[in-house]
Amino acid sequence: MSCAEAVFKYMVAQNRPYSATDVTMNLGNQHSKGAVQKALEQLAQQGRLLEKEYGKQKVYCALQSGGASKETLAKELQELDAAIASATQNLNAVNQQFNESEAVYKELSSGPTTEEAEAEVAALDARLQRLRTKLADLADNCIRVSPQDRQRISRQHETIMREYRKRKRICNEMVNEILEGYDKSKKTLLEELGVETDEDAGVKL
Repeated sequence: MSCAEAVFKYMVAQNRPYSATDVTMNLGNQHSKGAVQKALEQLAQQGRLLEKEYGKQKVYCALQSGGASKETLAKELQELDAAIASATQNLNAVNQQFNESEAVYKELSSGPTTEEAEAEVAALDARLQRLRTKLADLADNCIRVSPQDRQRISRQHETIMREYRKRKRICNEMVNEILEGYDKSKKTLLEELGVETDEDAGVKL
């Protein structure tokens, strides 16, 4: 039996669409795929098979004698095309939903687990308790100053500052009098006298 006859006999017996790859495999690879493809094309040209292209792939089905006409089969194939297109659209929608769900899953998986989050919360809570204890200890050990003591210290500070400014003014007057008969700079004189200014000490009053 020739390849074409074997292919046609198989297509009539099965009475369903097949591609060249399907027919080659279903015939147990008794004929090469190239020979099967050529036989299918010849049978289609002879009007014994109906050929339909799906993208780069061709599908064939037998025209049964006494059965449906070529036009009826063509219409059925058109309906099949529409069903395939609808199924493809649904598949794309499902794939999109799957990709979105997968992205959410990856985002959730990258975060800490419940156990890890609970451990982190426990560690932070323990640290907070330690800080509260330390703060309480500092509050207990700090020296509390009464309003009366604050006023007394403030008055003492003001008295000391007034006395300091007074002595500073007198010192500056004495230095200026010495500078009248001194042939060097004021800075040199202060260094020789061992006098330290506010600027030298980094003090701002």
